[in-house]
Amino acid sequence: MPLCQPLASCFPHFHSLTLRSIGKVIFIKNEVMKYSDKAIGFAKDLVPLVKDGSKTLTYRLGEKYEFLQVGDTINVKDSSTEQVFGEVEIAEKSITTFKDLPIDRKGHEKYPTKEVQRKTIEKYYNKVEDDDKVLILGFKLII
Repeated sequence: MPLCQPLASCFPHFHSLTLRSIGKVIFIKNEVMKYSDKAIGFAKDLVPLVKDGSKTLTYRLGEKYEFLQVGDTINVKDSSTEQVFGEVEIAEKSITTFKDLPIDRKGHEKYPTKEVQRKTIEKYYNKVEDDDKVLILGFKLII
């Protein structure tokens, strides 16, 4: 079997690799990453909630943040100003569909109805369908 060039292309599900070879066996370890060059944006009105620790979950549509793994750290910024205001550690990562997304989960803004939740999310994204994939990231503020 030919060696992948670069070797990480053989293992696309790993976002960082440490390789150690003993004889013909290669050991692969998935490492925690610090992303100082990337940031998760939050609407201006949500920034104080992230800062005071009452907001510890974010829901994201699309694949932009799927590279993040539990234990990774990433900057957080105010989307209205692009100003970084802290750093968070990813504490949870899961994927669900919009129809299965809770409207009243602790750590996230609560919605009175599913339709209000849909309209709120559509302010940030295009039309949201029931079967759209939603990435749930739990985080804790480090700085």
